[in-house]
Amino acid sequence: MDQLELSSSRLEFIAPLDNLIWDRSLLFDLFDFDYRWEIYTPQPQRKYGYYVLPVLYKDRFVARIELVRNGYTLECKNLWLEPGFKPGKAFCKALNLALARFQRFNDCEVLAVSESVSAIIGA
Repeated sequence: MDQLELSSSRLEFIAPLDNLIWDRSLLFDLFDFDYRWEIYTPQPQRKYGYYVLPVLYKDRFVARIELVRNGYTLECKNLWLEPGFKPGKAFCKALNLALARFQRFNDCEVLAVSESVSAIIGA
């Protein structure tokens, strides 16, 4: 297992049941981030997607990402940036590294990135 680089540009996908995001009001008060896990929300009422992960970059939540495992392929379907966040080169590099880690963690051979996400991160 390779070591995670602890740096000021660390990026992580946070699982929907992680203790960090259980208390929605505290999450909003601390990070100004409103997150709702929409797995049980009927599709027409979803704002984002079925299983969307918050993206923690440096010291704040900057995006939401929809990742789906399909066999041995990890599909990066959507990326929604939070209002006011402008992704730079460091963010794109950190996101690509996090996607590669997530791909390995899920034992996927292929990473398929949608055109809309590629346009944001240059994948």
